[in-house]
Parts: sequence; C-alpha cells; structure tokens
Amino acid sequence: MPLSLRGPHYTICYTLPYGAAFPAFLRYNSRMPNESLTERVSRPAAELRRAYGQFATGVCIVSSRALPDTGAPFAITVNSFATVSLAPPMISWCVQKDSTSYPLWLDSDDFAVSILNSRQAALCEQFAIRGNHLIHDLAPFQQSALGNPVVREALATFECKVNNVHDAGDHSIIVADVLDFSSDERHAPLTYFRGAIDA
Repeated sequence: MPLSLRGPHYTICYTLPYGAAFPAFLRYNSRMPNESLTERVSRPAAELRRAYGQFATGVCIVSSRALPDTGAPFAITVNSFATVSLAPPMISWCVQKDSTSYPLWLDSDDFAVSILNSRQAALCEQFAIRGNHLIHDLAPFQQSALGNPVVREALATFECKVNNVHDAGDHSIIVADVLDFSSDERHAPLTYFRGAIDA
C-alpha cells in the first residue's frame, strides 16, 4: 500500500505490505496531505516583531533605473536580503505588499543590490521612509552596467535579473539571478538589530 507523507520541508514515500499497520513513529510525526494546518501564532504582532528583531542582519539598498511611470530611478532599504545559490548564482529579498513602491518592483525586470557600510546610515534611513523611494540626488550612486544605480563604496553590489516572485503572506519574495557583482572589504558593515540601525 503506497503512502505519501508531507511535512513542512519534506515528502516521504512509503510502501506498506498489504494489511500491515501504519508505523507508530510515522503516525506520530507526520502530517497527512489532506490535514489542514490549524496551529497559528495568536500572540500580538508587536511581540512577534520584537522576536524577529533578535536576529541581527546587514542592511541593503535595492535600486532600479527609471521606469516610464516614475521618471526617476528608485530605491528601497531592506534587511531581508539573502543568498540563495552559488551555482547558478541567485539571491532573494522581500518587499512588503503595502509599500508605496511595491507596484514598481513588480514592474522591474532587473535591479541592483548594494550592501551598506557602517558610514552609510543616512542613506539607509532616507530610503526606509515610507513614500520616499525616488532617487533625486544621484551623488551617492554610480551607474551599473545594466543602467541601475548602485551605492558608491558599498561593501558589495549585485546586478540582478528577476527570476521569480513568490507570494508570502504580507510580503512578496523576489528571487533573482546574479549577473555581476563587486566586493569591497575596506569598511565595516551597517547592521540592523532590535529594530534599530547600528553603525
């Protein structure tokens, strides 16, 4: 009797002899495919946000060249940057669906990621302000090979082309192929911890 068991990160295919009992360890640990997930975190969102904030991260500026609707390049501050794959090279980051720039990122086919150094807190805060996503002062940026603005003296930059966009609750996860990159090890990183920037 073939059975297929699914968990949050796995699928088990198991074949039982006819009439055999389902193994106790699988009965106890597995979740059947048609079983609905009813357990949810019901505590206040502010408590969950504080718990998330215990994970220290770097800080990035994601930027894109001007689209027909913007008239200027645009950028957003994120701390959700993650490396995904070395071969092929891929990265991801998350954008909140109620962000005023959310439609722009869905329309953008490529973008650049700049990992900020400890002296770039002001730039980080500038593009973290809701509704403040257009780049009017290009002095802190230089143009990439794809035409996207990248932050000067960033710890690293990545030129990316969108591979896929995944729905994830109140965010979308943008997965992208890395087309080119640079790295500068002269400076310390800018970090985000417990809801605050730490230079």
